[in-house]
Amino acid sequence: MRILLATEYFPESETGEITGGVESRAFYAARQLAKKQKVFILTSRRPGSKRVDSFSSLNIIRLGPEYGYSQSGHLLRRLLFSINAALSARRLAHKERIDVIDGYSFLTYPAAIWTALFSKTRGFLTYHEVWVGSWAKNTGTSKGFFGELLERVVLFKAKLGSLRFISVSNFTKDQLVRQGIPNERIKVISNGVTLSDYTKLKTQKARQPTVCFVGRLTKNKNVEDLILAAAELRKKITGLKVLIIGSGPEEDTLKKLAAEKKLEGIVEFAGFLPSHKEVLKRLKASTVFCSPSIVEGFGITLVEAIASGVPYVCSDIPPFVEISGKAGGREKGGLLFRQGNAEDLADKLHRLLADKALYERCIEEEKKLCLRYDWAAIASQIEEAYSGK
Repeated sequence: MRILLATEYFPESETGEITGGVESRAFYAARQLAKKQKVFILTSRRPGSKRVDSFSSLNIIRLGPEYGYSQSGHLLRRLLFSINAALSARRLAHKERIDVIDGYSFLTYPAAIWTALFSKTRGFLTYHEVWVGSWAKNTGTSKGFFGELLERVVLFKAKLGSLRFISVSNFTKDQLVRQGIPNERIKVISNGVTLSDYTKLKTQKARQPTVCFVGRLTKNKNVEDLILAAAELRKKITGLKVLIIGSGPEEDTLKKLAAEKKLEGIVEFAGFLPSHKEVLKRLKASTVFCSPSIVEGFGITLVEAIASGVPYVCSDIPPFVEISGKAGGREKGGLLFRQGNAEDLADKLHRLLADKALYERCIEEEKKLCLRYDWAAIASQIEEAYSGK
């Protein structure tokens, strides 16, 4: 098959400078698919990036004006990229005889829809989160209006056409069905990890009990609850350290909160680490992974923690419940706390850090749990979906 993946963001080298979950899926799925198929990537231009590039057997075309990673900024430049992607995807599909186009993000969904509607190319939308009704809350009133409008148009056009959906979780699938997408047009294929990369990655465990967060510092990630929990937990756990990896619009606010709680020397803001390998090294060296997020479509960082053998404490939002296996019983590999409840978070972190038997049990559970998220198996499922099986 000749496959075209359209994604707003994509790393600039095979090192994998990952800035978010959507980019992570695009990068690792593309690399795995390229082992058997011809894969083209249509993406945006970052400052200084090449317009045409190639690595890991991928053919990469970068379009539109240059801009850095952002979820809510660079609105005009991002819209220009979206228009460029829609126009270029159709031309590329004809020139390269593309069999399948898959849109990976809101601004590239129009490219997949436009190409599928006016060519013989089979169209897919890989859906991570449904934000209908939540755009204003997640991005602000003015920007949220455009996002809300775009997503409603995307879903309407996709329903009219023959496009199929790949949902990263059952939770996201249920949301798509509520928006009128027929159940039979949605295939659930989770995000994953390359397990061999985690086995090869060697690192020394931190000497201090270290709680690690990885992700964009946005309101949805709710990192303030981790800082509030740390203020309580330091009274019970000697030598506690909280490592926050990532940057974003909430960074200054979170630093002020940490200062107010007198957590200097306890909370470390590591910022954005351009090498995904370095992120994984610091995660794997940690004692516990924590995500207090209140909105996720899947939760790739939780899977990365599980693959790293690092027990977790995460909020009990549906995607985390799904990954942890709690939907079929109790959670495995870690503990879930009541979302938005910093006291319960502090309590669960204390239980996991203080109870050695519980901690060791979680490590053993993760050895089995991670097997369902290996990219080799997941890529085979994507190939089957693309071929119509």
